[in-house]
Amino acid sequence: MAMRFSRLFLNRPGRQSSTADTVVVIDVLRSFTTAAGVRGRHLFRETRHLFAASLVCARATAEAIRAAGGEDVCFVITGEWDDRNGDEDIACADYLDKSAGR
Repeated sequence: MAMRFSRLFLNRPGRQSSTADTVVVIDVLRSFTTAAGVRGRHLFRETRHLFAASLVCARATAEAIRAAGGEDVCFVITGEWDDRNGDEDIACADYLDKSAGR
């Protein structure tokens, strides 16, 4: 069975929770050095498979996602704020979607 991919934008009002068995929290610019990425990891700490991703480790993260064998993968975009659209996190999610889903 092929993996199903979804996306959740952490900082949007009315954000939905994720029921995915695999959650990938993406924080490209800050790389989990400030509250956005750390907050995302904390919110999903009970998830069966939880990964922290940035562009630096994207290839290894894609391999880990495949190896984990989860069915539902949710990419959590942390870099979208009032003054920033999160393009870098979205690009990382695009890469992971293509690489992990092969």
